[in-house]
This record gives sequence, C-alpha cells and structure tokens, in this order.
Amino acid sequence: MVESLETIESPETIVSTLESLIDSRCMLSVSPPGVKDFFTSFILRIEGNSLYIDQVMPLTGNELFKPGQNLNIRISHKNISYRFTSEHIRYSIDDSGFHCHQISLPTRIDYLEKRSGFRIQLKLAESQPIRIAIPPEEFCEATLENISQSGACIRIRGNHIPLETCNVIDCNIQIAQSSPLACKAVIKHYQYSTKTDITKAGVEFCQLSFPAEKQLHKLLMKLQRHNIRTDMTL
Repeated sequence: MVESLETIESPETIVSTLESLIDSRCMLSVSPPGVKDFFTSFILRIEGNSLYIDQVMPLTGNELFKPGQNLNIRISHKNISYRFTSEHIRYSIDDSGFHCHQISLPTRIDYLEKRSGFRIQLKLAESQPIRIAIPPEEFCEATLENISQSGACIRIRGNHIPLETCNVIDCNIQIAQSSPLACKAVIKHYQYSTKTDITKAGVEFCQLSFPAEKQLHKLLMKLQRHNIRTDMTL
C-alpha cells in the first residue's frame, strides 16, 4: 500500500468533507488530552462554527470531556484516515432530548490515503496539460501532477469554488504520444490557494470501460519506464 499525507485547510472543503462523513454515518474516535484511550461517537450535525457529536461510548468517558480541552479526533472511511483537533465547548442536551457534545469546527483536517498500487509522479518540467469539464462549464485546461490506476491529482488555474466533493467531471488525458484517454472522475477532495491562484484536486476514476482500463495501465507502465530511465523516484 502507498500512503499519502495531505491537508485540507479551505473552510468550504472542510465543511463539505465533514458533511460527506455525516451522510456516510462514519464512526469517529475521540480522545481528550492526557488520555490514551479513544472513545467512539458520531457527528450529528454542523451548526455555524460548531460540530455536534453524539455522547461517547463507553458512557463513562463522557465525564472526562471538559470545556476548553483540545480533542484529538480520527475518522476512517473508504481507506482514508482523517485526523483533526477540535476544542470542546460543552456537553449538553439537544432539542430531541439526547445528550451530545458541542465542539469547534476544525480549521484543518489531515488525511492519510492508502492506495492499492503505485502513483506516478511527474516532474514539474514534464507536467502534462489535460482537458477537464467541470459542470456546468465547458472544457478547460488543467495540469496533471500525478496519476495511478485509481485516480490522479490535478491542478487548475483559478478559484473553482463551485467544485464540490462527489462532483463527477469529464477528463481527457493525453501524455506524450499516447492516445487520449477519455474518462469520468469523481472529485474526492480539493483546495484553492490564494498565493498561487491554483485549485488542487484529487480525483478518482469511475465508470472506466475495460478497454479504457487497459489503456490506462499501458500509460502507467510507459510513465514508469520513463521515470526509471530518467532516475525519477516513484
């Protein structure tokens, strides 16, 4: 397995990421400071700058959480491990009469993605332009940073705030003398940098036909051989 540690700092992306985890009913592990054990809970909802999580299990752990504490939180979903820190605000009862914890919305989320297979990195001088279509826009040019059998990392000039996780985009990838690979991809995460005016997105290929999978495999093998010849670390 290949692991890649990334960070999400865009407020919009943080909220959309957490909303997708809420929809998937993902269990989280939470630990107060000075406690080695993690307790389990679920994110109930997002309100303003706060997250509301269910009371933790085992129930005896709820009395360990105090206002002002920085809580360490982990969530695993689809081979991705999310980690962030939130401040505990209060332990209360919601409108439905259930106990819950109010914690702050995180300002950054680190995530570690485990991928099956290898990911081919491209040198900056060899970064390949590709064409993508982000609904409802027409095709625009992006830069391919790396690629694997399951997905890719792309860079798009400008602020593409309409971009959202789970959006499906059309890609047209052509590297060197290879035949163009037309496929669809799902946005897994994205982040816009004001310093570089670049939107960086991680995408997962979907609905690939068998011929397209074979074409992608040949493309990866070609890139791998090229990197070996040019002493490029994979």
